[in-house]
Amino acid sequence: MIRIRLTNRIATKLIAALAAVIIIPTFCIGFFFYRTSSELVKNNVRQSTVQIAEQAADSLSNILNVGSDTSDLVYGQTKIQQMVLQDSEGVSDDVKVENRDFIANLLNNIIYSNSFVKIIYILKDEGTSWGSGVFSQAKVDRYRIRDFPWIREAERLDGRLAWTQLQYDKFSGGGDNTDLVIPAARVLKNFKTMENIGYVVINVDGRAVLNKLRQLRLGKTGAFFVADSQGRVMIDPNESRIGREVGNAALKARIADASAREFEYEEDGVRFYGVKEPLSNGWSIVGVVPLSEITGQLDELHDTVFVLSGGFALLAVLVGLVFARRITRPIHKLVRQMKLAGEGDLNARASVESSDEIGLISNQFNRMLHRLDRTMAQVREEKDKKQRAEMRAVMHRINPHFMFNTLSTIKWLVKFGDTAKAYEGLAAFTRLLEANMGKKGHMVSLDEELEIIAKYLE
Repeated sequence: MIRIRLTNRIATKLIAALAAVIIIPTFCIGFFFYRTSSELVKNNVRQSTVQIAEQAADSLSNILNVGSDTSDLVYGQTKIQQMVLQDSEGVSDDVKVENRDFIANLLNNIIYSNSFVKIIYILKDEGTSWGSGVFSQAKVDRYRIRDFPWIREAERLDGRLAWTQLQYDKFSGGGDNTDLVIPAARVLKNFKTMENIGYVVINVDGRAVLNKLRQLRLGKTGAFFVADSQGRVMIDPNESRIGREVGNAALKARIADASAREFEYEEDGVRFYGVKEPLSNGWSIVGVVPLSEITGQLDELHDTVFVLSGGFALLAVLVGLVFARRITRPIHKLVRQMKLAGEGDLNARASVESSDEIGLISNQFNRMLHRLDRTMAQVREEKDKKQRAEMRAVMHRINPHFMFNTLSTIKWLVKFGDTAKAYEGLAAFTRLLEANMGKKGHMVSLDEELEIIAKYLE
């Protein structure tokens, strides 16, 4: 009985070969494509994000620079300094009105020539203050100017600008919370004595800045905001976060690190990608987005590659099964016929009809069986002829002596008058001659053979 192990079957080998030929190149190409495309997409996304941050930083810096330049322009007006000093010296009400109108007109002219400066104030901790637009002295009188942190910061900087967070203007007469502004304050000095005589406050248009931040896109849920060097949020489309420190310690550390331009951090188990660009006033624009939104398409591509690999593997198995069946079916037929021939049935014939190697083997097998059958017939015929010849030779050697002895015995029996024995001898001799001449064919029954032997013994 022929046993074929599964690992030695042609179908198994063929399927394994097809699967290997399809799966290995597909997996290698897919893995290489995934790695290459992953790096390429990440680099492109990061470069694009950095460029967006750079462009946004340039745009916001231009707006802030306008505020800084406007502050320098107002700060350098000696006429304003003189009028502020005159107010402190107790001039008449008419002079105060003239000074107020002059300063208001000057500030309004500056506002009208600049699209990003919303309001300008000349503030004093006590006494008269001035402003552009619908400035309200009554609202100024509600507060003690030096109680504002950004005013105290301006005093500390002693002539340099102190920027503060996005907020609603507190001194406009148009109503409460009417204008979103980004105040930049500096102390106004008497150039002769360098004493502080007031404060110049430039209110940059906060809505224009917010609109630019809202126009920036970073993934689906990513966003940009502006923070100072300590990680405190200064500008954010989500106004509830303004003025608060960044809650994530890792992000806050990256914001404080001046060298960190791109970074990653984790928050609530989610990896984030961040980009940071400095602004002209010392703040930074920061963009953050979940890392999955950058690599999400790559993960989908990765899954697609593996799904395709599995599909190709399944296709390879199916194709292998189809071709293996077409190949192994005639082989199985040929094996069955070979088993029959091996068991002695030389009439078995393979019925595989194809023009490939298996068909050639089948034809050669049939020819071999035909030649073997013919050879066996010839061998049997030659063997039979040989046996008959040997029998004839033996008989030719035995018959003359036997006949001589038999006739001599009968002669002596007749001479001595034993005619009954002579008769029996002649009868037995006649029966032997009849058998030897083959009158009843070459095949005899066992009874006849025993009879012949008995006659021979007689």
